[in-house]
Amino acid sequence: MKPPDVKTWRWKFSLAALLLSVTFLAVMFAALRSSSPLWSSVISTAAVTVLVFAFLGALVTRKETRSFCVGFAFLGWVYLLLMYGPWFGENVAPHMLSTQGLGFAYEKLFGTEAPNTVGRQFGLTFADFDTDGSGDIVLTNGSRLYRNAAAPAPATLPTHGDFSRIGHCGLALILAVAGGVLARAVYRNREAEGEEK
Repeated sequence: MKPPDVKTWRWKFSLAALLLSVTFLAVMFAALRSSSPLWSSVISTAAVTVLVFAFLGALVTRKETRSFCVGFAFLGWVYLLLMYGPWFGENVAPHMLSTQGLGFAYEKLFGTEAPNTVGRQFGLTFADFDTDGSGDIVLTNGSRLYRNAAAPAPATLPTHGDFSRIGHCGLALILAVAGGVLARAVYRNREAEGEEK
């Protein structure tokens, strides 16, 4: 068996694919930076919806499009199963490189230590973020930041759960695209071998 022809493995990107990729990455980075429950729900719902449509595409389309949809759906669903499936979520996911990488990214973006609590007054907790001994920000209910006990801060404190859920769903979609591209390349290579015979 001879090695695959270089022409069959050439990468081609359309301008639309490039624009879609940049938009996807921008949305993912925005979602990771804010890491709110709303972003987590939006990204999780979008990932599952796209993977369901890829599965349906694998059932109803033909030839090259079918191979892309099969690879896309297969790798996307396998990754989500490894991260959130029964048994896998507790025994496999914590040891995956992606989980460790997302944990590292969360620590670098948001830190791991809680701020020093300076004191409580009128039912509010004053936190010292710059460790100068004075209360900088008032924490209420452990979720919203209030500066100088007045105006609310623009975002809630991100949780590690929301951050990792967004990251894993984004990685599932990236792996799904890689699976689709690989499956389509294998299909093209087989078609080219069939034409040569």
